[in-house]
Amino acid sequence: MPIVHLRLARPSGDRWGDEKTLQAVVDEALKQGLLLTRAHYADNEKFLPAPSLKVTVSILHEDQDIIKAARIIKECAERVL
Repeated sequence: MPIVHLRLARPSGDRWGDEKTLQAVVDEALKQGLLLTRAHYADNEKFLPAPSLKVTVSILHEDQDIIKAARIIKECAERVL
């Protein structure tokens, strides 16, 4: 299963604030019936990646499922941002 990380195009420079923004996208998507998750990392990692949403697609998803999910993610991100 491929995993795609979606990151903020213009991060604020405040990691906690960016995490909170991405969590708001996750919360909005859940209201639309789409389960997203934020990427979580150990605080002691040497190179901490930028905050991101993790999107996973499997062979069980049909094209219309993927198109619908992309639409929901876009709408939720626009609403939050």
